[in-house]
Amino acid sequence: MRDSLWLVGYRASGKSTVGRRLAQRLGWSFSDTDDLIAEIAGRPVGEVFEELGEAAFRRAEVRALEELRERAGDWVIATGGGVVESEENRRLLRRERVVFLDAPAEVLQDRLRRAGQGAGGRPPLTDQGVLAEVPVILARRVPWYREVATRVVDAELEVDGIVADLVDWLSTERARRKN
Repeated sequence: MRDSLWLVGYRASGKSTVGRRLAQRLGWSFSDTDDLIAEIAGRPVGEVFEELGEAAFRRAEVRALEELRERAGDWVIATGGGVVESEENRRLLRRERVVFLDAPAEVLQDRLRRAGQGAGGRPPLTDQGVLAEVPVILARRVPWYREVATRVVDAELEVDGIVADLVDWLSTERARRKN
């Protein structure tokens, strides 16, 4: 039986960092939808987004989600922050075990500032710029993140604490399924 855990949340919420550590702790494989999109497109996601536009990027994202859902084995999958923008993606995610890494706009802005604002090489989504757009886009996406989430986790916690919490939760989930 295949097992998977999908991580959603805004840029800089910690999806890739938490995902890699969680996969290592569980002995599962790890994948990042952005990495798969770059592989499929043959170029970095920032270039796909900038050169082909957001609509083409979102279509590539749907393909990446569908491909990851079909893979055998146990997976932790970090999704791109805007994966929930597409109704088709939300429909796919509602069939999975999804964790929303929730953080306030100020925390995300600080993380983006410290990371040099690029967060995966993606351009800003509005004319406001990467930092200024965070509260606006976050307000639009949070209801969708919550809609697809099986569990919401405070992304302000330390990564190891988040991982330990998710390992415990998955253990409880597995035990519940057996009964």
